[in-house]
Amino acid sequence: MGLRSAPQDYLPLAGGTMTGPLVVAPNNLRVSGGVNGQVLTTDGASNLTWQGSGSGVRKLLASLSVSGPQILTSAAAASLLPAAAKFTAPPNFFTVGKTFRARLVGISNISNGVTGTFTVDVRFGAVSNVLTPVQNLPMGLSGATNYSFVQDIMFTCRSIGAAATMTGASVTVTPAAGGATAAPYVNPPSQPTSFIGQPFDSTVSNVIDVFGQLASTATTYSLQLFQYTLESLN
Repeated sequence: MGLRSAPQDYLPLAGGTMTGPLVVAPNNLRVSGGVNGQVLTTDGASNLTWQGSGSGVRKLLASLSVSGPQILTSAAAASLLPAAAKFTAPPNFFTVGKTFRARLVGISNISNGVTGTFTVDVRFGAVSNVLTPVQNLPMGLSGATNYSFVQDIMFTCRSIGAAATMTGASVTVTPAAGGATAAPYVNPPSQPTSFIGQPFDSTVSNVIDVFGQLASTATTYSLQLFQYTLESLN
């Protein structure tokens, strides 16, 4: 016999079993235990589980409400995101073929008489270089103040499990060394031989973060994000 829910009924599924079709009035089935964007699936028997990161629709996962922290030296790579903009993917959030896009818009400052570059590195939890890092991006001409850059990063889940992998590539537009009258610099000077980054464990929760690093220790260099979005595309 099927189970039918009337409007306003609460249908508890935890701890029980059910056979036959389930017919539910719109917006009236409430099941606890999943996270926003996951899908409730069945194994064909009596087990219901939460899987995946969404139901095939484009979804904003994270964005900046305030500017990110300012990076001043190259002593070590540091996060470009404030805590509130770091999306935490729950265990088993990723599925093969799931595609994401991150867009970064930031500003750089350089002192007179010098030029500089920076590197962007996407991290999942403690694992760096989940995507091949984009290295040696120019920051603009010497003495440039508040020069903007834009970077689009698209990445797709290739495999899941304890050694899950992502493949991705990016397009970056930064100011050229010639200043405002020069054509903008697009993309890194060379492409990596493989677009598959370091493996990570998709069976546990992962905080998706973006790190940056300057190529000079000069305190007159700085790098900061003022816009950031992370989207699930499917």
